[in-house]
Amino acid sequence: ASFILNPGWDLEDFRQMQKYILDNRLYYVILQPLMPLPGTAIWDQWKSTVIIDRDHHEMWDISHLALPSRLPMQTYFREMVKLYVRTVLNVLRLPDVRLRTLPPIWSRASLEIPKVLFGGIRVLRQLWSAHTRYRPGEIERYERGRELLLGGLDAGPIASTDETCDYDLV
Repeated sequence: ASFILNPGWDLEDFRQMQKYILDNRLYYVILQPLMPLPGTAIWDQWKSTVIIDRDHHEMWDISHLALPSRLPMQTYFREMVKLYVRTVLNVLRLPDVRLRTLPPIWSRASLEIPKVLFGGIRVLRQLWSAHTRYRPGEIERYERGRELLLGGLDAGPIASTDETCDYDLV
């Protein structure tokens, strides 16, 4: 399953996502913060709130926060890491993995399992320190946007446009 995470989430929302993943026995999960990309249907609604510079290309990878969130940036990324560790990389869940989700141990596909695990660990390391890759101006925009979120906006877009969103963020 692939989930787009709401920038308005707090710690309880991350706990609820963990519960959802565990309750639904999802084993292969991709988590990514909402990232409005130029040319997409939601870009115009969010572009005034995007914190990443347009020329900071390595940050436009759907893994980084492009919008301010309710949580401090480092906390948001660390909550993503915890969510991965508690769900996808939780070895206590291995007995529940069935052949439909894991290749037979003697198959050619099983040789890919270590690569997948090491790739997952690499992603976790990148997320753990993702907050350090932002430029100073991006951090300032993030903190300003966070103040707006904490100052009274409860949900939905924090863009300065008068348009309302035609979708719900869960």
